[in-house]
Amino acid sequence: MGMAFAADHEAVGPAHPGATTHGRIIVKEAAMALNMTHTTSGSTAVSVLTPLDWIALVLTIIGGLNWGLVGAFNFDLVAAIFGAGSAIARLIYIVVGLAALYLIYFAIRAGSTTRV
Repeated sequence: MGMAFAADHEAVGPAHPGATTHGRIIVKEAAMALNMTHTTSGSTAVSVLTPLDWIALVLTIIGGLNWGLVGAFNFDLVAAIFGAGSAIARLIYIVVGLAALYLIYFAIRAGSTTRV
């Protein structure tokens, strides 16, 4: 924070008087950044979410909200919309389950980045 960024996405100095720079910050695809990790060289890299990451996150959030409705109100929104036990409802449950499995891989991948 406190850094002004040039068009080439490298830190160019303090954004306001009194701010200090502690090394250079390298930013990759800052528009899609989720979190920052520190590398062994002292720079800060930004993790980027792929479109598949976003799809898996959205599907898993929707699935979690549906399970919240089931637990709190005994109301299955997917079954209410598409019919209990219908082929499309079962397909939706499978896709949400696959998204959750992908997020296990995503969490392992995100946790394996080098931290200082």
